[in-house]
Amino acid sequence: MPTGTAATRSAVVLFRDPTRGDTYKAALQEDHQVIESIAVLEHQNLLKCSDISNIVNEHIFGKEFSAMIFTSQNAVHALNKTVNQWINEKNDSRDKVLKCDEIKVYRREMWKKLLNLPVFVVGRATGVACLSQLFEGRSRNSCDIRGEKTGKASVLLPELLEFCNACNVVDSERPKLLFFCGDQRRDTLPKGIIDSNKAEMVELTTYSTVSRDLQKVKDELLDAINRITLKLNDVGCASEFSDSAQSTSIATIWMVLFSPSGARVVVPILDKILKQGVFIQASTQISYKVVFRMAAIGHTTASELVELGIDEQSIVKAKEPNEHGVRNALACS
Repeated sequence: MPTGTAATRSAVVLFRDPTRGDTYKAALQEDHQVIESIAVLEHQNLLKCSDISNIVNEHIFGKEFSAMIFTSQNAVHALNKTVNQWINEKNDSRDKVLKCDEIKVYRREMWKKLLNLPVFVVGRATGVACLSQLFEGRSRNSCDIRGEKTGKASVLLPELLEFCNACNVVDSERPKLLFFCGDQRRDTLPKGIIDSNKAEMVELTTYSTVSRDLQKVKDELLDAINRITLKLNDVGCASEFSDSAQSTSIATIWMVLFSPSGARVVVPILDKILKQGVFIQASTQISYKVVFRMAAIGHTTASELVELGIDEQSIVKAKEPNEHGVRNALACS
């Protein structure tokens, strides 16, 4: 791991929900003086209790699912929330022969049957979300979570197809996969599975992604930049040049994007800053240039930045879609 020093003269703006935890902040603050987080997206749950009831009944009374698939933490959050609502939902006309407590126990046991399936995920963060929410209370060894070392769907696909081949050998029929996805999901997995003809895939859209109010995001970004520049002054960003009135130091502010949809929100706001590239921050002793640089959590987000007009050569990509990958990418650039 890289070792941070005060001489880095840098700060990081993470365009992700700060309520998701501070693992990124904890990793990055060793190398950078200031870490800011700004939420740019909101996720709306599209699942209903009837959706959970339908998939449980399909699994128990129809052709069983062979595995579940998650490509994002948001799908896990939405599913977990709706499952809990379904388990605690009030009695309906079909269930009146059972008491409320009996219904809760029955539904919980029915849902557990799905949790006995292999769960395929894209990336460690999604796997951790599955473990802490869907498999709450169970040990890691008791859960069959696969794909945590993959960083994108295209890497998970061969592992899924290998699983399908194994199922075909054992059961002599195509397995049925249950894919919990968002409304902006990519075609990589569905198309790859369909084209292979090795499995059936049932998709359930669990959440929609919408941008936050752009003016609020812009205001929060400007406030964050102001706090960063003040802090860099406080820590003596350019103190070694203070004897020369003509000297100018450089401070880097990293803008880290975590999704294509987030990039589509942020880039228009950053457009003028990115075109300007650099500006001068006044100080009583000296001025210093603040350079803005872009970083992406992975290939898909980086590709979206390119589509939005950002020079590909200027984008730093994390090799791993986690806090360690981001930290290493920034440290090596």
